[in-house]
Amino acid sequence: MTGQIFQRNGLIRYNKYVRKILIYGLDEPNADKTQNILERQGIAAYVIGDDVLDQTVNSVFNAEEDFDGRHQEIQQSFMIFDGFDLNGVLSTLDLLRRMGAEFDGVKVMRTDINSNWKMKDLLKRTKESFEVSKKAIVLNEVIQSCNGIDLSGGDAKARAEFKKALTDAIKLLQSGSYVPEQVDRVTHNLTAAMKGVRKLYN
Repeated sequence: MTGQIFQRNGLIRYNKYVRKILIYGLDEPNADKTQNILERQGIAAYVIGDDVLDQTVNSVFNAEEDFDGRHQEIQQSFMIFDGFDLNGVLSTLDLLRRMGAEFDGVKVMRTDINSNWKMKDLLKRTKESFEVSKKAIVLNEVIQSCNGIDLSGGDAKARAEFKKALTDAIKLLQSGSYVPEQVDRVTHNLTAAMKGVRKLYN
């Protein structure tokens, strides 16, 4: 579907029927640089701030205007994509990286489900998912570092605690359902158990 084209500050802008990205949480110089790069690629890019957090995702995407980009309520940067498939998102992020505007914040797609959420709820939910994903990556690295630990000798209690902590960690990741506090707990327990086992051989 072809969208309607209009101009702002000499740059081509597009309506809701083509690719659009909302940007939250970047400082003004980085936000401006990112916005300019995207718009030169025919991607409508809008910087949003706390003033739209109580509006629905749908209403913010449908607005053909700039917003107040001031942000203090949520301490994280976000890009919300609309009109992209996964390859489009990845190529856009790669373009930003090559142009010196790499984005390492939270990336989220607009969907039929989240379109009716308040923008505040979308950002908070995706921030939590982003944070738990990072914690899960760390936990997986800790689990991988357990490979090669020799449990053939030493204190039986320490070996048992290590095996239980490792099993709990693996089961949690395999469940695919966890909150940050759960990941923190099993990571702490496994790290402590590893130290306890290693002391037996030092």
